Amino acid sequence: MAERIHIILPHRERFTRHGGGAIASVVRMFSTHSRYREAIAIYGRGVEQPYLQENFRSVRLAPVWHGNRRTRYLKRIGRMIPREDGIIEIHNRPEYVAPMKRIFPRARIALYLHNDPQSMRMAGDRHARARLLEQCDVVVTVSEYIRGRMLEGVAGDGDGVVVVHNGVDTREITPAPHKRKDIVFVGRMIPDKGAMLLLDAAARLLPAFPDWRVVIVGGRYFSDKKRPSEYERAAMERAAGLGDQALVTGYVSHDAAIDYLRHAAVAVLPSLWEDPCPVSHIEAMSAGCALVTTKRGGIPEIAGGAATYLREESSREVARVLEPLLADPGLLLERQAACRQHAEAHLDIRVMAGRLDDIRRERLAAS
Repeated sequence: MAERIHIILPHRERFTRHGGGAIASVVRMFSTHSRYREAIAIYGRGVEQPYLQENFRSVRLAPVWHGNRRTRYLKRIGRMIPREDGIIEIHNRPEYVAPMKRIFPRARIALYLHNDPQSMRMAGDRHARARLLEQCDVVVTVSEYIRGRMLEGVAGDGDGVVVVHNGVDTREITPAPHKRKDIVFVGRMIPDKGAMLLLDAAARLLPAFPDWRVVIVGGRYFSDKKRPSEYERAAMERAAGLGDQALVTGYVSHDAAIDYLRHAAVAVLPSLWEDPCPVSHIEAMSAGCALVTTKRGGIPEIAGGAATYLREESSREVARVLEPLLADPGLLLERQAACRQHAEAHLDIRVMAGRLDDIRRERLAAS
């Protein structure tokens, strides 16, 4: 495939290790392991120390008289991309599709959805989603759950919408040789992610297991420069009541978060919203944690039978599920091994990047 692949990030996304979000991380991983890496150009807002500097194209906004920030961003990208046939891959912004189609009428357009399109501009109703399917050569979604949300109420067989789950480098994220008796939560400190369920469960359970502790890793924002939110302060207060059996780290770097997972025995990631395809769950399994989670969104697709699922979303249920894992070392080892094996077999980034490259070749390459 000789074409250039022009990846357009949301205009607010930071393509950097320092404060970058989930979409930036996913694009970095897929681009790093793509067999078309040399043909990839990634367009995003200017940042210091971007990922993949050789692939990144810093977008300086067009002058203010061109309109709002989104319009100015797309105008500038329109001038940066050569006027030739190629592939334009738009991430998580359906509203970018029509403008890019007007600027580049001969380009093949892919829309890559990381979240529920029904919550997005220009995709909220079925008529808008039907128009997107007409405008795009393919729509890539991160889970069958998101695919279903894209196709809901839209006529046709849905052949133009395909699934590529997120993945991680399972050769890089491996279990530590010696696991600690840590029950870890890694994620954003917002109610939807469910950290407080784990803290409340720990208050019920850990007095009976004095050699175990709960570790809450993450902040509300992708930065350590923000004041703790009310939710974060409440979590700190809850953890303080557990003494040495609880630690709340606040925001840490991605590498530090992975280190906590590698050393933890159990990961409790009880998403309380329809999580599309959370990378944190895949990282936890790759790190050899016994994963406890919910059957929300795309989680059952990626965790399969390896995870242990909550029957209800309550701290009492979290404690009930954790108790046998803490009490039975044999069961714990079995669940850890199942999660690690599942990640290696089904969720390695090389497999997922290969699937995306196949879609690019089969659906988007010039014939």
